Amino acid sequence: RMGLWRALMQQTDIAGVLRVMQDLNEQANAFRLPDWITNSISALNAIIWLGSGDLQAAVKWAQDRGLSIDGKLGNLHELENFALVHILIAQNRLDDADHLLKRMIEDAKAGDRVIMMIDMRLQRVLIFKRKEDTSAALGELRLAMSLAQTGGPTSIFVIKGMPMAELLEEFIEVSKRDQDDTEVDYTLSFAKKL
Repeated sequence: RMGLWRALMQQTDIAGVLRVMQDLNEQANAFRLPDWITNSISALNAIIWLGSGDLQAAVKWAQDRGLSIDGKLGNLHELENFALVHILIAQNRLDDADHLLKRMIEDAKAGDRVIMMIDMRLQRVLIFKRKEDTSAALGELRLAMSLAQTGGPTSIFVIKGMPMAELLEEFIEVSKRDQDDTEVDYTLSFAKKL
């Protein structure tokens, strides 16, 4: 599942993403695949629709799948729920997206799925940024970085683009201002690296 996600995230252009998705869809149609794979491919299709501006197709997909903010959690449905978060954000239903993310973070924590926890926390960061709640955004960013700084992937931060870069810069400024001279802040060092 994470391999599918990473394959898409490593693409630098929409044509590359569409090629990866076309290959995945062809493979899914050619073989009887386990549910977790078909669910993941389905969710990635919805995210691609969102990225190409087809919110209506993504919303219909979520409705057809019976997804809701209080629906099933777990490995099997993780990417579907993550796609739903993106759909809710696109609809400006930020509180609903945040509610689902909090549930998903607890589920990922119970399953020790650290990479997904980082990505979910970063999604919360961007929600707080859209709500103009800088304090909450920076607090959530600190939590995401504390998970990632022990060897987690940095690309998750990078692919979030300029909004994340702006928050990282703000995090660094606030941390420098608030840091005690005798205190070593490893999260601040990690933020500078990012």
